[in-house]
Amino acid sequence: MSFWRFEADTLRRACADERPALHEALFSLRADLADVLYVPLRADFEDQVTRALVQAEVRAAKKQLVVDAMATQQAQPALNDFATELATKRATLLPRRTEDGDVGMPSWNENELARVAHMLHHGFGLSMPAAACVLTDAGYFRPGRGFDDHLNRQFIHRLLHVWSLDPDGPRTVQGDDIRRWGRSASLFELPPAMVVYGLDPATDHTQRAQQLAQEHGFVCGGSATAERGDRGLPQLLRLICDFHAVRALYVLDADLFADDVERQIVYALAERFGVKVLEDARPVRAGFNDPSEDGVLRQGTRLFTALRWYDKATVLESHRTRDHARARALQLQDQLFNYREIAHRLNAEAVPSSTRDGGWGKGRIETLLNGDAS
Repeated sequence: MSFWRFEADTLRRACADERPALHEALFSLRADLADVLYVPLRADFEDQVTRALVQAEVRAAKKQLVVDAMATQQAQPALNDFATELATKRATLLPRRTEDGDVGMPSWNENELARVAHMLHHGFGLSMPAAACVLTDAGYFRPGRGFDDHLNRQFIHRLLHVWSLDPDGPRTVQGDDIRRWGRSASLFELPPAMVVYGLDPATDHTQRAQQLAQEHGFVCGGSATAERGDRGLPQLLRLICDFHAVRALYVLDADLFADDVERQIVYALAERFGVKVLEDARPVRAGFNDPSEDGVLRQGTRLFTALRWYDKATVLESHRTRDHARARALQLQDQLFNYREIAHRLNAEAVPSSTRDGGWGKGRIETLLNGDAS
């Protein structure tokens, strides 16, 4: 079974972190909905950094990347190895997990099944029968039932209905928001806080840390200790990425990180969420001297945070809706474009057609403008 994601012509040479169709395709691999990412045009991956980042994500998902009917050639070996190293360390520091257990075993987890179904139906715009077929073909089955008890429309409907009443069910977020630089708007009015990273919070919360927080207009509101098996970094990054009040990170000793690569990953994630990083009371910035490595770090950080949204929420793309298709078609019609020209424009902009697996044509545009398309 082929599962299509279409990309706008204007985005085919954009960076990996700016390509929503690519994010959806990578999510499909990460959720075990597909085993192969097939890219028809080699020109889509001309940028070496983009190719290295995508190869690293595909490899992390233990899937295959095929470009232009051939197993893709690797990016520059050194760049590809570096992107893989960064992706591996990010996944270790912020592993993909659900409330009930590991992501990657969705067939045994009803919450994960509901979340993926929610994404397919509300995010990708698939009908409930189509979502049931995709999940069944991917090996999903009803929790507590046998492998032969396939999913169907009625089960997907009940599953989504129950989750729609659950305040902890899948959230929705706009695609433009996850690609925007900086932090999203906080849901709560909380005072800006500084997090201190050191060896022992009982002794490291010194008067100096309190003074630094006050100097920068923060409260000293959190700490993460390195005296743990994981050196406290997962806890630290969850505070930075999920707790919207954090505005500063004060690192008491940079030697607490395993190496400079790990340090740069943490600092780049902090900067991505608008957190100021301080070492020895002085502001520091993430980055490598080599431009290619620096590009892999920054673009990879943005791609990682975008895909992390897919792991916990339904990402809605406004340009993929029927309302957007109709509004855009009407706009082009007012500019005296005929039906064939409108179809060409919508195809170039990757606006999905009614069947979700094919392009626009003269007949579909006429139906879209003059009646309900089915």
